[in-house]
Amino acid sequence: MKNKILKIIKWYFIYHFIIDLCFLVMFLYWYCTESDYIWYRRMMVEPSMIFDVLLLCPLIIISVLYNLLVFLFK
Repeated sequence: MKNKILKIIKWYFIYHFIIDLCFLVMFLYWYCTESDYIWYRRMMVEPSMIFDVLLLCPLIIISVLYNLLVFLFK
């Protein structure tokens, strides 16, 4: 019974992580494909915001994956 519950929890976390990654990709796609005027205005206000997000994404994904794998296969 315990193994069954752990297996359900493991697959729930994997499923949830995949869904979160999909939303992140959709957000970045939406952010990068807006009209040029909105993009221009946003870059005038916060020019480094998109670069910060893009630079931090791999680190966040790697750390979340590592923590998830350690938690699931401990």
